[in-house]
Amino acid sequence: MSIPLQPLLNETLAGRAPPSPPASPILSRNDQNKAPEPSPATTEPPRKRRKVDFESINNKNDEEVWNLPDSEILDAIRVKWQADVYDHFTPSLVRDLSTTPRSIKIVLTCKFGDPRHHSSERRHPSRAALIPLPIASAGTIPYSEAMHRTLIALRCASSKRPFNQVEDKWYRMEVAMLRPGTIVPSADTVARDVQRLYVLVAQEVKAYFQRRARDVHGVVDGWTAPIAENYLGAGIVWEDVGKIYAIVLEFIRLTDRHTGDYLASQLADTLIRYGLERFLHLLMMDNAGNCNTTAVCLPKYISTFRGTLARGRCFTHIIQLVAKAVISFFFKQAKRKKVVKSKKGSAKRTTAPSAPVENDEVEEVVLWEDDPSADAEDLAMAAEIHEPTDDAAPTGQDIHDANVTNTIRSVAIQNMRALGVVISAAEEKDALKIFPKVAGLAKKVHDSRPIHTEFAAIINNPATGLSTDSNTTELARRNATRWGSEYQCLRTRHILEPAVDILIADKNLKLSAYAFNTRQKTLATELETILEVS
Repeated sequence: MSIPLQPLLNETLAGRAPPSPPASPILSRNDQNKAPEPSPATTEPPRKRRKVDFESINNKNDEEVWNLPDSEILDAIRVKWQADVYDHFTPSLVRDLSTTPRSIKIVLTCKFGDPRHHSSERRHPSRAALIPLPIASAGTIPYSEAMHRTLIALRCASSKRPFNQVEDKWYRMEVAMLRPGTIVPSADTVARDVQRLYVLVAQEVKAYFQRRARDVHGVVDGWTAPIAENYLGAGIVWEDVGKIYAIVLEFIRLTDRHTGDYLASQLADTLIRYGLERFLHLLMMDNAGNCNTTAVCLPKYISTFRGTLARGRCFTHIIQLVAKAVISFFFKQAKRKKVVKSKKGSAKRTTAPSAPVENDEVEEVVLWEDDPSADAEDLAMAAEIHEPTDDAAPTGQDIHDANVTNTIRSVAIQNMRALGVVISAAEEKDALKIFPKVAGLAKKVHDSRPIHTEFAAIINNPATGLSTDSNTTELARRNATRWGSEYQCLRTRHILEPAVDILIADKNLKLSAYAFNTRQKTLATELETILEVS
């Protein structure tokens, strides 16, 4: 969803007087008009307009294309008008809400205002699409300062470019070469222009949903920026003419304690500013129990919201929890020894959530009991698999996911034991060594220059017998905080298995501890398949 920025210049105008500069929402230095009042929130970068199927539009009835803009319906109708007499009239549409179903009429008005030519109405089938995006796809755009600034602002917003790119001397030289005398705006001006586009596009978004007047689904999730600011990401999903659309409506900066009531109030405020409160049908969140509190509190601010009945659950998060439960059988589970409360300000790791969570801030130190059965080889390889991560405290979702995973694991063990399926000590030991071997070898190859050089030489040797269907040349390293990391570890080792076998067989490198036995190879292949599906 956007606003008209680049009108198309017909190439047939070549040789004629140059057209007037295109209109722009950004005011030039000579423009005395005032900017419109600020309006709600943000939206995604502008999208290219899809190609309109006029034939499809003409084959639909009024109700099916009620949400289409008038211009698109009229363009489709004109395709059917062959007689020259239609050039004498200006067509417009009248939407009739009093009929069931709703109807659309075409009004033909004389272009020249001849009193003898009365306006006429006729029924005509109407059709389908979204807000028109008349962005030029070809031709030349005549220069204007306003359009130049508009394009710079759009480039920053859509291509994630910094505002101060315009201060680069090479960019300024390029502009001077292409059009001598052009004034390049400052970084501060670009920042103001982007904010103005933000305001105008937000107005278009609000207007679109008011015209659409149908239900939408909300999606919320917590975000923590690198600058340690907390945000609530609020998005919406909707259907139109059989297609699903989604946008990020707003990133809501959170300044208070993340209680369910506070989050509900902030979300409601955003939806109300967009006029979406009466259209909210479902609110999609992750599966943490504390998200229920937000759903319970939201009806206090949006009376039409149905509370937990309209609380959706993220299916992707469910799949992720299942995968974590499966993977947990391949990692040693720490045994809780005791929990010690710590004082605020002490140099201890906190379990206070940095993402939206209902619980009060709690600091505690969890002490874990060492596994006396771990041998020296276990401990050495286990130390290899821990990739560097940040020191941020676990979020509310992290705590929830760990609890759910442990619960599912315990229930699965009990249920399978009741069916007579028990993992032997030998099988468990082999399973627990798979990831230390996979991730440990990847870390060795990455960190050791001699091993890395030897591995690269093996891969580049045609005699190694690697498949030509893949461009994989590196073993993926495990990152405990990155979803899908374990699958990538197993997958790349499987793809590069011939090279891995040759590398491990080199006695000078002393990597024999990372070799799979027969059972581990089978388990690794099966686990890779399961994780690929999930």
